[in-house]
Amino acid sequence: MVSICGGEPLIYPKVEELVDGLLKQGRIVYVCTNGVFMRKKLNDYLAAIYSPALEPQLTALLDQRLVTAQQIEAIRKGKSDGKPVIRPNPWLYWNVHIDGLEYTHDLIVEREGVFKEAVEAIKMAKLLGFQVATNTTVYRETDVQEIEEMFRFFSWLGVDGHTISPVTTTTPPKRT
Repeated sequence: MVSICGGEPLIYPKVEELVDGLLKQGRIVYVCTNGVFMRKKLNDYLAAIYSPALEPQLTALLDQRLVTAQQIEAIRKGKSDGKPVIRPNPWLYWNVHIDGLEYTHDLIVEREGVFKEAVEAIKMAKLLGFQVATNTTVYRETDVQEIEEMFRFFSWLGVDGHTISPVTTTTPPKRT
């Protein structure tokens, strides 16, 4: 098993080639991401596999506001650069870093909207047949009830598994 971590590995220009090569070696691959660039990679996948038979799925994604009309037009043009894309594979997991429900997560990552984007990316990945897990850092100050609620929420979305990393020496930013 190989876990591709970062920073944010989806900004690595050859991440698709890396994932493809590891899968060809028969390895289980976890792509650890904050989810911010995940929908772009999913759109690249859709462009690579586009055919008119994909239209009902594109309509469903548009209806759920997981893609825009402009993104659908780009997907319909296809992808012809010959580079690999990240595709659903029983040996591949998106591993999305989530540190709590919306307020807590965005506070910890110090950026509003990251939780919502991660949730949208998870929804889209699940609709496209990908396996998805979450990765949560639990601090001394973490509200255990919130983590339980978070697991229920992500299980309801169809997330396949969760990883918890307890930390005792570093504390998240204080709530205001």
